[in-house]
This record gives sequence, structure tokens and C-alpha cells, in this order.
Amino acid sequence: MPSGVHINIVGSGQFEPLVHFLEQQRQANCHVLTNKEYLENKSSHQDGTTLTLVDGQGSKNLQALNIYNVNQHSSTPSEMFAFFNISAGSEIEQMVAELDIDGLFYTDIEPENLSRGIDAILDGELWLPRKILSERLRKRKTTQTPNAPSSGMTGRQKQNVLTGREVEILDLIATGAKNADIAGNLSLSVHTIKTHIYHIYKKLDVRNRMQAVNWASQNLH
Repeated sequence: MPSGVHINIVGSGQFEPLVHFLEQQRQANCHVLTNKEYLENKSSHQDGTTLTLVDGQGSKNLQALNIYNVNQHSSTPSEMFAFFNISAGSEIEQMVAELDIDGLFYTDIEPENLSRGIDAILDGELWLPRKILSERLRKRKTTQTPNAPSSGMTGRQKQNVLTGREVEILDLIATGAKNADIAGNLSLSVHTIKTHIYHIYKKLDVRNRMQAVNWASQNLH
């Protein structure tokens, strides 16, 4: 896990075991907040990388949506967002599957897989069930218009500010390749790949892999 990592755990449950696990095993700085506390204090900045984990059991649908919206409006490329403690087939699972989140963890997840998922998210990857990823990609391909202007800059203009190496890495991301796979393919270190991906996100004004893949599907080739 990268140094300087902050993990916000948002909800009304008892999170001591989770906090202990993350602090002792993953060396993370954990902050437990109620939904209200998170909404009131989101504007405060935390140096370093931040992952916000929202308890799907302790948040009603509207509360969860409000937390998500606040995060989206004030987040940076170094901030990630995920839901945990989600029951398969529940109403909140269906709702959060439609959101542009970085991860989703079910109630029955083993600690080892939770740890792997958090590490993956902090490495800039997505940790989502395959069915949600597939459905999201399908919907975006059928509903979005290619080359639509965004953030005051067209897709072509954004492509022009990417270096050749960044375009190459973006192409590999679009195939579903993980950072380690991309590093091996290009004979670069994983750290170098992470740096390139960070610059890609900044240049394209996107937050995560899914947004970057969506942009690439509309504007590259």
C-alpha cells in the first residue's frame, strides 16, 4: 500500500475490527465518520492518497447517493471511492452499480480479498464484479456520442496533449490490462506506469480507469 494513505470509513456501524486490520496490516491512516460528519467535512483536504469506503448496510439509498455526489464534486485524481458491506441482490447494490465508483465489496468478502481489493483501488485499478463492469461498458458504448466536447476541450484536443507513451498505456488499459501487465508489456517499472496513468487522468480530467477507458473508446482510433 502506498505511503501517506488515508482511508475514510463512512457509516454508522462498528468498524473497530476493520480499522485495526487496515491500520495494523496495511499501515493506513483510518478516519471513521458518520454520514453527517463526512458530508459536513468533505471540503477539508487530506494530503496524500484518499480512499473513502461507504458502508452499504449503514446508509440508506439517498444518503449513499448524497455522499457519492459530494465526493464526485470535490474529488481529485488522488481520491478514490468505494462501497463495502453490500448485500448481493439488494436495492443499494443495484443503485451503486450505476455510479462511477472505484470499488464494491460484498458482506461476505474474506479479509484477504478485501485487502487485495483496497490495494488494487489505490493502485488506480477498479475492483468491481465482472457483471457490473460488463453492463457499464455495454451501456456506455450504446448511449454516448463519440467525440463529444468535455470540460471545454474536445476529445481531439485532449488526445493531442497525450504523449505517445501515454496513448500506448491508455490503449492497454482499455484492454483490461492491470498495471503489472502493462509494465511487463512495455518493459517499464510498475511505478513508472502509475506515474504515466496519473498524468493521463490529469490531462483527460478523469478520476479512474473506467472513465479513462470510456474516453479512449470514444476518441482513440
